Amino acid sequence: MEYHDTLHTDSNDSVEQKMDFDSFLKQLEAAKTKLTPRQREIFELAKEQGISSSEIAKKLEISEQTTYNILSSAMKILRKEIGLASFFFLLFFD
Repeated sequence: MEYHDTLHTDSNDSVEQKMDFDSFLKQLEAAKTKLTPRQREIFELAKEQGISSSEIAKKLEISEQTTYNILSSAMKILRKEIGLASFFFLLFFD
């Protein structure tokens, strides 16, 4: 019986975590509308596609420092828009 209760609890936690993540994704999509097209492009390449800053710089024909600067400004906007608690998802969003 304990094993069944543990599985049931884990299942509920999983559903709750999925709902939290789905909510985060909705918040993120809404927040990304506040970014410039270039900020959004670099954010999506870096955080959603996992492309390195040097690869992004090469692909977009900009300096690596410019890539860092644009990504940093995008992250500040997103942090402001989605709040600190949800922002922590972005740190590991690769």
